[in-house]
Amino acid sequence: MKPIPVPELRLANRLRDEGKDAGAVASARAVLCKDSCHQQAVLRALALLQEVGGRRAVRESALSDSWLSVAPVSARSAVARRLAECGDLARAKSIHPEGVADYSTKASPEVDWDSDLVVVPSTSARTTIVVFTGLMQESGIPLEQMQSIVERLGCNFVALRDRSRLAFLKGHRLLGDSPTEAGQSLRKLINGLGSDKVVFLSSSAGSLGAFAFAVTFPPNGIVTFGAISSLRAPHESRGRAAGKRIMSMVSEGYSEPLQKLAQTSSRIQIESYFAADLAVDRIHAEVISKVVGSNLAPLAGLNTHNVVEALALSGRLPAILKSFVDRC
Repeated sequence: MKPIPVPELRLANRLRDEGKDAGAVASARAVLCKDSCHQQAVLRALALLQEVGGRRAVRESALSDSWLSVAPVSARSAVARRLAECGDLARAKSIHPEGVADYSTKASPEVDWDSDLVVVPSTSARTTIVVFTGLMQESGIPLEQMQSIVERLGCNFVALRDRSRLAFLKGHRLLGDSPTEAGQSLRKLINGLGSDKVVFLSSSAGSLGAFAFAVTFPPNGIVTFGAISSLRAPHESRGRAAGKRIMSMVSEGYSEPLQKLAQTSSRIQIESYFAADLAVDRIHAEVISKVVGSNLAPLAGLNTHNVVEALALSGRLPAILKSFVDRC
């Protein structure tokens, strides 16, 4: 399939960076309706839709039948995986039946997995794991899959999404309008679950939220994967645009949550997993290493920012989480 210019995708990226979400969604959907389009443009449009509009926006978007009919197997497989992750299993299997994970078989029933606040108690659990999602509104893997891992550890599961894509630095829509207020509300929610131990789990930009909430509500531990530790640390090009947008909309007092956390009297165990071969992620890990109680866990031979997915695919993620929870 010959690459062609995709002005709609460039427009969608620009509108996303400007915070014009409705326009970004419309432009991304226009890419998906094209009968002739480079496969990378389609995959990027789907990713942008999930980031800006959430899983529902992906499920409600049409795909060109003409494009699917000539797309290579690798492209159809990638599209199917994205649809399955967003809860559209029927369409995913119709596009590429092989290798599509049915996350619904692992998920707890009657849970709204699209919600900004997902709470799944586990019988007799005394530990709660709180997941701070990244800008893609997931934990690196679908929340259903993460919850199934947490459930096997015998822990309650709480997951937070920030639809404003401000890394929780202006709080949470359902918990409060600042990290301080939202952290206090989260404490009350966790107390209601009867937990003796609380662990924050974060991926990518969600780590900023975990650090921010920990200032008000210190957990027993924070485990991060591919953490963004500072808005002022170096980022790749897309990350720079997101960081600039966040800094323009967040008050100075909340813009550097890790620095603020380090200045408190709390001594929280922090473990940071990151791709050893990814230079930008190494820099963010080095920022975390300056905090008392932190421990770096570089993953040799890995050069992907989505560390959670890599560890899940290798089967190592459950053991890593169990070990950290036990040590907290």
